[in-house]
Amino acid sequence: MFRALRLDKVLHQLLGDTLRSLLLERWDRIPILGMIRQSADQVRARALRLAEKIPGARLEPGHSVLGGGSTPEQSIPTVAGRD
Repeated sequence: MFRALRLDKVLHQLLGDTLRSLLLERWDRIPILGMIRQSADQVRARALRLAEKIPGARLEPGHSVLGGGSTPEQSIPTVAGRD
C-alpha cells in the first residue's frame, strides 16, 4: 500500500510550493484560490470568450457552491452557460 501511495519528487515539490504560497499569502499562485477570488465580471469575461466558440451558447447569471457542495450555505456569483 505504501508503495502505491508513494509521492515522487514532483509531487513533493508541488506540495511544498503550495504550502509556501499559503504561508506567504500568495493566493493567486494557487490556481483554485485564484479562481475562487475572481469577480463575477472576470468570470463573465472568461465565459464570453468560451461562448463565442460554441454556436448557440447563451450565458445567464448564477451562483456556484464551493467545494462540490461541502459548504452549501456559501456560494459565489458566477455565469452559467446554456445551449
